[in-house]
Amino acid sequence: MKAWAAGCPANYQHKYLMMAAELDRITNQGRAAADLYDAAIESARQHEFIQEEALANELTAEFYQAKAKDKIARMYLREARYGYLKWGATNKVRHIDEKHAARIQVAAERQLEDTVALHAPINSGLDLDLTSVLKASQAISGEIELERLLNKLMQVVIENAGAQIGFLLLQKKREWLIEAEGAIIAAPTEADVQTEVKALQSMPIEASAKLSVAIVNYVARTSTLGRK
Repeated sequence: MKAWAAGCPANYQHKYLMMAAELDRITNQGRAAADLYDAAIESARQHEFIQEEALANELTAEFYQAKAKDKIARMYLREARYGYLKWGATNKVRHIDEKHAARIQVAAERQLEDTVALHAPINSGLDLDLTSVLKASQAISGEIELERLLNKLMQVVIENAGAQIGFLLLQKKREWLIEAEGAIIAAPTEADVQTEVKALQSMPIEASAKLSVAIVNYVARTSTLGRK
């Protein structure tokens, strides 16, 4: 593996580093393992091996758990869970949730507390909607299926913006593409309001009659939050 890593680091460097870290851990050396894990994570991220970046984060979390450093372990575990979710390994995400339910819950609560503490004193013109933060946290922790998760998150974002319609855009190869469109469905009472979400599978923004290309380009260029 070391020879392969030397010959083609893009494909094998992160694998070699992970193995070196694990070897250091199981032989109770422990001196270089932490740095080797971090190097493996960075190499996998740099070369876009999502699943192996997630695996490296998971192994690092277990390394720190064994040393009773739970705060650090939770950080790596969150990254591992996010990586597996992004890769589409929903059964693996479910396994992590079941195995580390207590750690993930504590991490989510502390992250929410930190978010409130950081934003509450700041008057920047962008008010933190605590209800929306809570809703988003519940949606993420309660939904494993990506389609249902997408529906809930789109609903939260549209409600918080006070909008009738919203879009999820992702950048791929320097081009912004529409992945989903959500719209408020008319209802007799506010309690009955629902959001209809359609997956559009990387549709060019120019193909939508409802979305302004100029606004998208402006927001992408300036990172300015906008409302419709």
